[in-house]
Amino acid sequence: MIDSERYYVQRQEIHVFLVRELAAPSQEPGEEDRIVRLFPDRESAYQFADAINDMQRKLDRHTDTPWSVRAV
Repeated sequence: MIDSERYYVQRQEIHVFLVRELAAPSQEPGEEDRIVRLFPDRESAYQFADAINDMQRKLDRHTDTPWSVRAV
């Protein structure tokens, strides 16, 4: 499941966007996922999620077991 994104954005309230980390690569996004960071606007949240997903893919390429090392 290397093609899926580990970090995603969830709108929590009207002006709060959460970036969360999936609990496991085989799971759907849910409330058990770790909250990484909060943002007041959608654009900043997606920019952050995209950047850490890029960083995570680079880390995963250099480890024997993907998902063993966190980007954040």
